Amino acid sequence: MSGLNGKSGFTVVGIGEALFDQIPGNGAHLGGAPLNFAVHAKQMLASRGGRSALVSRVGNDDLGARLTSELQGFGVETTALQTDPDRATGVVDVSIGNNGPSYQIREDVAWDRIAFTDELDTLSRSFDAVCFGTLARRGPVSSSTIERFVQNGIDRDAVRMYDVNLRPGATDRGLITRGLELASIAKMNDEEFPVVADMIGATSGAEADRAKAIIRAVDLKQLMLTRGARGVIVYTLDGMYEGAPSKADISSTSDAVGAGDSCGAAYVVRMLCGDDEHRAASVANRVGAYVASRSGATPTLPHHILGEESVGTGVVSTRPVVPTPPRLPFPS
Repeated sequence: MSGLNGKSGFTVVGIGEALFDQIPGNGAHLGGAPLNFAVHAKQMLASRGGRSALVSRVGNDDLGARLTSELQGFGVETTALQTDPDRATGVVDVSIGNNGPSYQIREDVAWDRIAFTDELDTLSRSFDAVCFGTLARRGPVSSSTIERFVQNGIDRDAVRMYDVNLRPGATDRGLITRGLELASIAKMNDEEFPVVADMIGATSGAEADRAKAIIRAVDLKQLMLTRGARGVIVYTLDGMYEGAPSKADISSTSDAVGAGDSCGAAYVVRMLCGDDEHRAASVANRVGAYVASRSGATPTLPHHILGEESVGTGVVSTRPVVPTPPRLPFPS
């Protein structure tokens, strides 16, 4: 992945599921990995005049109207957000346990029917970065649309982040492998990593060796591993880059939903803006820790969390290895 020489006015897109997370005791919050990515990307781009758009589909219902309104409140473009006359807006029932959130995802909802339109064709030929995942490819209509959209970014080497995001109904080996093949960056958590490694035959060895085996097998540029409180580590064929850690201020209302999605958005935007891998991963840790400390996946990010003071110069580092820095927390 290369920086875009300090360019401003990026177009960043999330494509896939748009829904509400129903969290016990905390109500309904915007959700879905591509939606969360689009919201946080817009917040990260605010000072640079960039665009963030969501490609998805909602129902012709109150939740669909609310979802559209809340996205617009964040400044996320909704012109590619379709309305389904027959199917409801997606909802996920979230349970919070000792090991983090778990999800019950309702089926045959609006985002299962994202259509490929002329408008999407145009957008697919102009984005600088896109985030897509496995879940929205559980049905043939949305799966075909996502495939065509992302494919159109390959020839011009646009950033394509594949969020493995294993969920019930989205564990098909063929879909996961194809997602990796379409991507330039694969993002997964430390529970998904061994599943993906096993799929491509990297069944033993150190984590770094298995990560590089995945990269080689599907021709990735980077593999981004989110590890909860241990933060983000990015693997390439040339080395690994570990972000400086940032501690989450956990309270009784914290739920950690969407923290990994915010890490992905922060990392992609900061790389587009010219940060090297270590600096981008460090800001991703800061953003992810803040989201983990709040309720819901899309809290408003305060200025000190956005970390604008560490924007790079427009040139991405090509150093083969960046040593892990001392484990000092970010200043609050």
